[in-house]
Parts: sequence; C-alpha cells; structure tokens
Amino acid sequence: MKEEVLELVQREADTLLALKEFASSFLFIVSRVIFAISAYLLYWAIIMPLLAIIPFLISLCSGLLCFYLSRKLDDRRKNN
Repeated sequence: MKEEVLELVQREADTLLALKEFASSFLFIVSRVIFAISAYLLYWAIIMPLLAIIPFLISLCSGLLCFYLSRKLDDRRKNN
C-alpha cells in the first residue's frame, strides 16, 4: 500500500514536471513570435518612413516648383 502511494505521488510529480517543461517551451516560443512581430512593426515604423522620405521630398519639391512657376506666370500677366 505504501509503495503504491509513493508510486502514485511519483507519477503525479513527473506529470507536473512535464507540464512545467511544456509550459516553459510554449512560453519561449510565444516570446520569440512576439519578438518577431515587434521587430517587423519596428521595421515598418522606423525604416520604411526613412525610405519613403525620398518620394515625399520629390513630390514636395515639384509641388513647390509648380506653385512658384504659377505665381511667376501670374505676375507676368499683371505687369503687361
């Protein structure tokens, strides 16, 4: 009887140890996935705006150039 109880307690301890190891591995994998998602979001938040500034500056300069030329043409009409 005493040996059966000790064997049952040992099985429960082994089961708890297996669950603890499973939970530890699962949380490790989840932490890596969260890290990968945060790195991806950091890339889109930091790196991509730096790359997107070139087309933004081109469109800003062309818009300012068109505005300047429009005002210059408008002044020529007023002077004549």
